[in-house]
Amino acid sequence: MLIYGTRSAHLATKKLQRPTCQSCNTKGEIVMGLYRKHVHAFWIPLFPYKKTAVSECGHCKHTIEKKEFNEELNEEYRRIKEHSKGPVWQFSGLLLIALLIAYGSYASNQDKANELLYLGQPEVGDVYSYVMEEGNYSTFKITSVSTDSVFFILNDYEISRASKIYKINKEENYSDAEASLAKSELDSMYKNNDIIDIIRD
Repeated sequence: MLIYGTRSAHLATKKLQRPTCQSCNTKGEIVMGLYRKHVHAFWIPLFPYKKTAVSECGHCKHTIEKKEFNEELNEEYRRIKEHSKGPVWQFSGLLLIALLIAYGSYASNQDKANELLYLGQPEVGDVYSYVMEEGNYSTFKITSVSTDSVFFILNDYEISRASKIYKINKEENYSDAEASLAKSELDSMYKNNDIIDIIRD
């Protein structure tokens, strides 16, 4: 369940000398509080989207929101807003998302580099995930390596989703019958995206 909504952060509070209270006509007693609203998800602030304000008369305690301001209060609001910067932490959600994207990109590039290394230097125990002709997915495990070929055993099971391959990659699922591929064939399968992952313990 996604918990999201909006919250406000206090930016500034100023006592105004010029405006007159719209309720009791007292001058110089209005205090204006400036706030910046932000969107949050799971209480983590994502990004700010607007500033707003509330004014209160110190004499009669009459309180009004930004939408009720007259021109005089709006002018004071614009002046205070211009000189009030919001807290950086209101962008912390965006920063977190950016870091996650950067890490995901780094991890993906690292996985790709590892796969190319494993492909060039296959070892006994390497597990290759591949796409079957029917569109399902399965694995095969390297049992020995020669100068120009790899020998492997096939997984007897297949699965319809690549993300679930780990469910069938179990020792007891592999057959005893051994097959082989030239290393050049292995390279071609990888380049054609028939091999989608290489796992090395």
